[in-house]
Amino acid sequence: MTWKPDPILRALLGWTALSTLIFWLPFVRGIFDGETYEWGLAGMGGTGISGDYWMPALGVALALSILAIFWVIRDMRSGRTRETPPWTPANQWMTIALAALLPVQFVLLRFGEPHGTTDQIGVILTMLQWFLLGAALAPKRPAHPAAVLAEGRA
Repeated sequence: MTWKPDPILRALLGWTALSTLIFWLPFVRGIFDGETYEWGLAGMGGTGISGDYWMPALGVALALSILAIFWVIRDMRSGRTRETPPWTPANQWMTIALAALLPVQFVLLRFGEPHGTTDQIGVILTMLQWFLLGAALAPKRPAHPAAVLAEGRA
């Protein structure tokens, strides 16, 4: 039996990516952009990682923790057998590519003109990185059955 992602999982991950972006973007920009970045959310704010910077960091951690707790409880109640989803070279390369964006984001956000073109590119890269993280971590099917045998997973 091959692992198949649950449609509820897909919807939940999509919603989480969308709803936590408001925390992820100030979190990354605060670290990479430094004191030139002013942010504010729900009456809290600061520059760089000063001020109420704990709020975006806590928002990201809280959103991901709630998602994990919900999913573990749901999974335990389902009574289904546990399977480890496959991790393929495609997962590995996508994850490496997203991690490789971090120094590019740092350069664009830290050394670019505030609210200029480089800053905007850095923001777009940060948003794309957040949305593509779910795709990078999602189980992928191997190219063909021989690939599974070659990896010793059969």
